[in-house]
Amino acid sequence: MTKYARPIILALAVLALGASLAALYVHYRIIKDPTYTSFCDINETVSCEAVLESRFATVGGIPVATGGVIWSVLVLLLGALGMGRDKEGTEAATGYIFALATIGLSAVLYLGYASFFVIGKACPLCLTMYVSVIGIFLASGGSS
Repeated sequence: MTKYARPIILALAVLALGASLAALYVHYRIIKDPTYTSFCDINETVSCEAVLESRFATVGGIPVATGGVIWSVLVLLLGALGMGRDKEGTEAATGYIFALATIGLSAVLYLGYASFFVIGKACPLCLTMYVSVIGIFLASGGSS
């Protein structure tokens, strides 16, 4: 594992967790108060509300951001507790993080496509999550 892989993974996991929690907050505020205006609505094209109100924002009635929170916590725990101990534990944790990052990458590629090409809007919180997942994928894949 490279010297910088663990701090990069941890920093990106914290960033992803923050973005997912913020998206979850905005999602629930939109549901509870139809007059709510999100802090990340910048203009007609860059709008969290437009993306979080779309059919792509939930799976089976559960906000996609919930999956982002769970995913981020798992990566954060594996990075904090599994990496940096003994060599065998670090390799196992890195492998699990890479597996999670591969799953996360497939999710963000799908959601990114839906956001940009189907909905035609960009969500800053979603973009933050996309960048974090791609960074964790690259860092964990390159740390073997």
